[in-house]
Amino acid sequence: MRESIGTAIATPNIAMVKYWGRVKNEYNMPLNSSLGITLDFSLKTKTSVVFSHKLDRDRVIIDGKDRIAGQNNEKIANLIFVMNKLKKESGIDRGTHGLVVSQNSFPSDAGLSASSSGGAAFVLAANDALNLALSRKQLSILARHISGSACRSVYGGIVGWKRTPADGTEESYGEEVFAWDWWPELRDIVVILEEKKKKVPSSMGHDITPKTSSLYKCRPEYAEQSFEAALEAIRRRDFDRLGMVIMRESNSMHATMLDSMPPIFYLNDRSLEIIQASEELNEGSGHIKSAYSFDAGPNPHLFTTQRYRNEVLRMLDGIDGVRMIIEVGVGSGPQMSEEHLIDDNFRPVLQHSKP
Repeated sequence: MRESIGTAIATPNIAMVKYWGRVKNEYNMPLNSSLGITLDFSLKTKTSVVFSHKLDRDRVIIDGKDRIAGQNNEKIANLIFVMNKLKKESGIDRGTHGLVVSQNSFPSDAGLSASSSGGAAFVLAANDALNLALSRKQLSILARHISGSACRSVYGGIVGWKRTPADGTEESYGEEVFAWDWWPELRDIVVILEEKKKKVPSSMGHDITPKTSSLYKCRPEYAEQSFEAALEAIRRRDFDRLGMVIMRESNSMHATMLDSMPPIFYLNDRSLEIIQASEELNEGSGHIKSAYSFDAGPNPHLFTTQRYRNEVLRMLDGIDGVRMIIEVGVGSGPQMSEEHLIDDNFRPVLQHSKP
């Protein structure tokens, strides 16, 4: 086989309508539909992949560290699973192994959806390295096996991911519903409060909450209603309506987490302070200017528009504990690169300035 290196750069897809809870652990089959924005390249993951019989084992290196599949690292196990599927698809013999080198431009364990950009970048890079020419739909299905939200990150713009069909089919994948330039005024102001690894990985939370939370019984249908409401708001470019959906969606998901047993806490005191500050900003104007949203971590995404961005940034000036603010727009989707993180001798080459 040809020993070519494939390299892709992908960005996180941040959910406005949240995915939380799955039917089948190994396939990340969602119990509810979700809707997210693929961000621009202000936040990104660069991943290089090569397959060779000269390698003595499969190896995954993320941000300079070897990652081992195990009980507390489900996504790496999922990545190896997808790697083996791709090997089989391309007819690679058993003596051929893969090397994956990935680097994030942002904290990877702080609820900023690094797994969405990482999963998408991997399948695109591996597809290129193996010359498989898989469709975007096929890549979305494979990315979903690694991390559910990764199935949205293989597309640009605003991406929907429908819940698992009643017949249990495994054809679950993301689809672009609005192009990246449909609403160019949209902004996501990412606020970094903590960079440490979260205590409960989201892969565990997806299983704990549906099994133990009494509130979760109402969650899937509420998310379906939110999905349709968000689509209509985006179609009309109505940020007041969209912002309300975003905030209630975040609150709904975290309420079921808190109701889990044992309870799952992702937000901290600073997170709650930003929620309160956003509420005060919105109430004082009669419009939604800062629509807060939290994934599985304490760091808020403050959705807003270009019109209100300055007010949101001024709001953050009065909050202690803000380590970093990153303003991000809607992105056009992943891209391929000829600048690899693997050299010709199959050694990792991490960039000093993160991609």
